[in-house]
Amino acid sequence: MKLDQYIAKKGWQKSYVAWKLGVSEISVARYMSGQRLPTYSVMRKIAALTNGHVTANDFYGIDRKSKVSGNA
Repeated sequence: MKLDQYIAKKGWQKSYVAWKLGVSEISVARYMSGQRLPTYSVMRKIAALTNGHVTANDFYGIDRKSKVSGNA
């Protein structure tokens, strides 16, 4: 699930999410719009805050059910 979808579903404000993640509201807005990717530490906080509903795969558009091939 995309971060913006999850935030809307929960009815959260960007300011609340920013406070929980320890980042600015501008950063949250950029994560939501795809203009910026969260750092590893922020990505972990997003996954924890959303109980795993939003993961790094969601930022990269990777389907959770896709199989990963060992051949690149």
